[in-house]
Amino acid sequence: ETAQKKEERRRSSGSEGSSSSAGVKPGDFDWGEILGEGSYSRVRKATRRTTGEVFAIKVVEKALVLREKKHKYVKMEKDTLNRCAHPMVVHLFCTFQDAHRLFFCHGVVRARAFRASP
Repeated sequence: ETAQKKEERRRSSGSEGSSSSAGVKPGDFDWGEILGEGSYSRVRKATRRTTGEVFAIKVVEKALVLREKKHKYVKMEKDTLNRCAHPMVVHLFCTFQDAHRLFFCHGVVRARAFRASP
């Protein structure tokens, strides 16, 4: 079953958004290329080893967030993405953390999705 189908089933069942996922850890993924960078994070392509599902995972450095006093904005981003259910917004499947980083696990958007059709 694809990640998209699982999400559609979750949304139709009335479940609320994602939350911290107990037991999920960085070692559960094979990490690939960097897809993008921001002021306090980096997005990398990652494949979950147990399922083969591909995600875009935003990796946020905790120390930088705290030093720059951005913790309120990181929490606001997570809360907003958890509440959002729109086809034009990338879904947040789960979040998890280790001692130094926060991880936001998103669906991958293919570049083709944004091209205008002829």
